[in-house]
Amino acid sequence: MDAANSPVTIKVKIDGKKTTYTGTADNVMVDATKAFNNSQAATGMDAAQKSDFINNKIGMPALKAMSKNIKAAENSQNKEADANVRASNALGDGTIKYNNGSTDIIFNSKKLKAK
Repeated sequence: MDAANSPVTIKVKIDGKKTTYTGTADNVMVDATKAFNNSQAATGMDAAQKSDFINNKIGMPALKAMSKNIKAAENSQNKEADANVRASNALGDGTIKYNNGSTDIIFNSKKLKAK
């Protein structure tokens, strides 16, 4: 989840000027789309052309950048250790119920024997 919310950077050319947008993918898309909608270029386009520009010049680059962040996290060597740290932080000193071997499990009103 953190990878999906990691900052992305895209460059969009609007009215002949290339602008860099950085932030979460959704913020980048919103900011770049607002800039495009307020541009001279947008005033000369019909709805289909505007949609095409937003999808191909803003949306896809932002989503590709986010996908790159997710892929990097997926391929990270320390993802298991990171997951364990997050679980420990969430649980504190506690343990996961039914996973610590000391909690009785009752099935059909009978206590199951430990292996």
